[in-house]
Amino acid sequence: MFGTTKDFTADQFTPTRWDDAEEKARFARRFIRFVESDFAERQFPHTFYRRLALTFGHIAHYNRHGFYGEFFTATEGKVRFLRMTLAHPCWGDPAFTYSDVERSLQSWLRGKGERWQPHRKSTGRTWKRLGRRWPGTGGISTASPGVEATRSKTLTSG
Repeated sequence: MFGTTKDFTADQFTPTRWDDAEEKARFARRFIRFVESDFAERQFPHTFYRRLALTFGHIAHYNRHGFYGEFFTATEGKVRFLRMTLAHPCWGDPAFTYSDVERSLQSWLRGKGERWQPHRKSTGRTWKRLGRRWPGTGGISTASPGVEATRSKTLTSG
């Protein structure tokens, strides 16, 4: 089970032709820090944007600022991002994709829905807002506009 950033180590991932396993682990740890910071813009550098835009079925927007504006400036965008992230089927061979990292981050997000203990006050506020909006789901349901209704897993299901 992936609980903290320390659990995301290179030995958990398959290297690709282009990125070694340590680079995959770095991306996973950065993703967690970004989510736990309540999606703070300072945790969203260009290098992180480039990789994130190529994972979880996301497409690159015009630029980093467009991607950030689409998902992380309002609660609704954050919810949409998390739903899309959880609903993604993680296709591909981990020797050629980040599918192994995607699956591990989905596991981490689902675990957070079951036992969220925020490290920062802002993160706690965001998850509480999400929980009020979708009671009983840990705040996030993957059934959302833009995601097929047949994908009705919640953050707390696994």
